[in-house]
Amino acid sequence: NAKMKPVQVDEIGELYVSGLNLAEGYVNGRDPDRFIDNPLAVNPIFARLYKTGDYATVHKDCVYYQGRTDSQIKIRGHRVDLSEVEANLLGLPGVDKGIVLCYHAGEIDQALLGFITVETDAHYQTGMQVESALGDKLAHYMIPQVIILDAIPLLVNGKIDRQTLLKMYESTNNNDDSQIEIEYDYTGVPVGRMATAKDLFETVGQVIGRSARAKISLASNFYELGGNSLNSIITVTQLCGKGYPISITTFIGAKNLGEVLDKICTDEHALDKFREQQFGAGAIRNKEEVASFDYTMNLTAYPLALEHKRTPFRSSRRASSRKRTWSSG
Repeated sequence: NAKMKPVQVDEIGELYVSGLNLAEGYVNGRDPDRFIDNPLAVNPIFARLYKTGDYATVHKDCVYYQGRTDSQIKIRGHRVDLSEVEANLLGLPGVDKGIVLCYHAGEIDQALLGFITVETDAHYQTGMQVESALGDKLAHYMIPQVIILDAIPLLVNGKIDRQTLLKMYESTNNNDDSQIEIEYDYTGVPVGRMATAKDLFETVGQVIGRSARAKISLASNFYELGGNSLNSIITVTQLCGKGYPISITTFIGAKNLGEVLDKICTDEHALDKFREQQFGAGAIRNKEEVASFDYTMNLTAYPLALEHKRTPFRSSRRASSRKRTWSSG
């Protein structure tokens, strides 16, 4: 268990292995915390333990796998079990094999990812089509960014090679050659607010980048597009930097971008009130000064949780296509 005490029969605990065949560690010293001293060892043969990262139970001298220890993550305050998401993904007609992983859990670029292969007669052509099908089964914050592969890479022991998949995502995420503009739909935007809407939509697109799940429009919900509590702060900061002051509370409380557009401070009375709240009376007197102010240096207006204070901000994310195919070869 969490206190490194053996669990009872049929009680779920974390699985460790030990013995003569246990290696000293990984090549190049990777993940040294997975190899630890055994606090219960009497025989020196079992002096070291390997932390498998699996949950298991023991019943009638048999070990039963009960899932991964890293299978639960937090998304916008909701606890999400990756195994539940994976079960729903694999349950879709036409999906052959797959796995759900979290990239950089808890960091600003956290991404929930679903890697799948599809059957030859499947009607899915893009990951977005699969995500749309999941919308009938899962809450929107549980829907992963789905990536269709030619084949799932495996380790020599037959298990899925999680690290290779994450590196594939990271490589493509940083590949300028794959850069394609996100689509924007300005239907319903009043002519007089078109310039503001373009700044708003493009700012959201730059911050969310590759995670954007659909066209960005007035009806788009920031979180359903792929936003999260961390990059919402960046979005608000960038909007303020462009001369569109809006509080983080107002932004995250908006049902869609149309509501954000309506609530962006544009009249002088609202602007004066916002400036006074953020910088003191008379500190900034006009919109041009608001636009020129370095908001990245004034993030005290949006206090961060302790675990987020160490997270470096990234000013933008690349926009790119959601349709891509990787080969494991």
